[in-house]
Amino acid sequence: MRMLILLLLAVQSAYLFAQPATLAESDKAAIKATLERETSCYYTGDYDCWLSCWSRDADIAAFVARDGHVYERISWKTWSEGVQSDLRGRTAPDPTVTRRDNFNFLALGDAEVACYFDAYNTLEDKCTYSREIRMLRKENGQWKLVFMSALFDSHRGCGG
Repeated sequence: MRMLILLLLAVQSAYLFAQPATLAESDKAAIKATLERETSCYYTGDYDCWLSCWSRDADIAAFVARDGHVYERISWKTWSEGVQSDLRGRTAPDPTVTRRDNFNFLALGDAEVACYFDAYNTLEDKCTYSREIRMLRKENGQWKLVFMSALFDSHRGCGG
């Protein structure tokens, strides 16, 4: 938990002290497409597709906080193995539908971006809100994920 707080403070500090940089609308659209693809690949259980959305650096970090539990993975190895294990146990695609809005982009340089957004995850008749952060890096002209944080509020629902 301490690591999550420090990481979130680092991202917030980067936001406050970063030199303003412009992000082209085409890059924003490509980043959103990467996020949609990564989510779709995960929910359909396609590990290779999911893998193609991520950078494979050793400094990958991922944090998910849900219902009082924090799941963290600090390294590409632990993150990819955790996802692969999760997907291997599935017998059918996950029917969750995710809608994102209220995007905020922060260009951290020529090839790095922090993206903040609200997500609404619907499964059957239940909708759960989350506030999420993704950091992406441009590699060979493609946006790849390098960090994710998802803070779920299962009591809020999606009504606001």
